[in-house]
Amino acid sequence: VKTEVSSAVYYLADDGERYAFPNENVYFSWNADFDDVHTISVEDMSDIEFGGTVEYQSGSSLIKIPSVPVVYALESDGVLRAIEDEEQAESLYGEDWASQVDDLSEAFFPQYEVGEPLEDGEMPEGYVLEDVEGDFCRVDAAGDCLEVDDLVSEEQEEFYDEWAEDFEEIQDGLL
Repeated sequence: VKTEVSSAVYYLADDGERYAFPNENVYFSWNADFDDVHTISVEDMSDIEFGGTVEYQSGSSLIKIPSVPVVYALESDGVLRAIEDEEQAESLYGEDWASQVDDLSEAFFPQYEVGEPLEDGEMPEGYVLEDVEGDFCRVDAAGDCLEVDDLVSEEQEEFYDEWAEDFEEIQDGLL
């Protein structure tokens, strides 16, 4: 939701509170467009308690903060896993990996938790892969790739296709 007097967009959660998207990059890690955003009155918005900010969706992009050159993969629950070097980044995200890096404002960095760096050959939780048949899978906490095609709509498949990595290319890069 949003109001007529502000461009800020909020997610209305099941807990009844609203959570702000800190920027468009975070918003687009969850949504393909603004079609489902509804405008409500300022009075109605003020009746909804503010719960905090929305974090990037795990597996959707790489992030860093402007003052530190470390690039992180995003996992669920706001856990950041450092990518050791350009070789590791390229093996996981392809030659254009640097174009997938978003700068996160340092004001929002404390809401994330820095975990252990990714090990060689390890895929981060939330990582989305697409196989040659166009099927999608998402890496779980155990490192297994679970097929998600049955869980997503056609529109969500188009959305996943925007940031899914090619399974065969990644497999070749990790071997």
